Amino acid sequence: MQKVIRFLRGTAFNGLLILIPILLLWSLLDEVLLDIVAMAEPLAAMFPNHFLPAFLQPWISGAILLLLLCLAVGLVARITFVGRFFMTLERRTLGRISVYQLLKRWADSLLGKTGGQSGAYSCALLTLMPGRRQLVYVIEKGAEQTTVLIPTAPAGLSGQLLLVDNDQLNDIDTSVAEAMLVINKLGDGYQSLLKKSL
Repeated sequence: MQKVIRFLRGTAFNGLLILIPILLLWSLLDEVLLDIVAMAEPLAAMFPNHFLPAFLQPWISGAILLLLLCLAVGLVARITFVGRFFMTLERRTLGRISVYQLLKRWADSLLGKTGGQSGAYSCALLTLMPGRRQLVYVIEKGAEQTTVLIPTAPAGLSGQLLLVDNDQLNDIDTSVAEAMLVINKLGDGYQSLLKKSL
């Protein structure tokens, strides 16, 4: 009986841990969308009534408004001094939070940026012994040794951290996103990835 109670309690707790972030995200998105729709109602009034059903007009115009806002902010961020200002602001505020730094580096890596750009992770081949190589993510490169993450399949974002000598690593020209696709498919495409990047 105790095993059943422990199982039910553990399962319910795991379900709660999964549902809370989903519900928080849902409520946040709901509030944001309602605010955007409220801002877009004047824009929706400009659509002819025969163009869209009346109940869809605020939602469509809200989506258009959100897209235009994203484009405008993206264009402004491309201006050099504005980009530097936002990078400095980010570094002095959110950049001090270690979890944010980790998530930003992973996001940059998954968007295809390489190690030289914005601190994104890069990929390399680790030679464990002659004839045996392992795909790794380069986390931090030092003068003599490098910190690497050996990803596990099929997750690709978790694994074992190792400190290895630099002469054991061969940098490859592939993004973390491409490597992660191969890892998620349990190695299918590994050979073609290596041929392309070596």
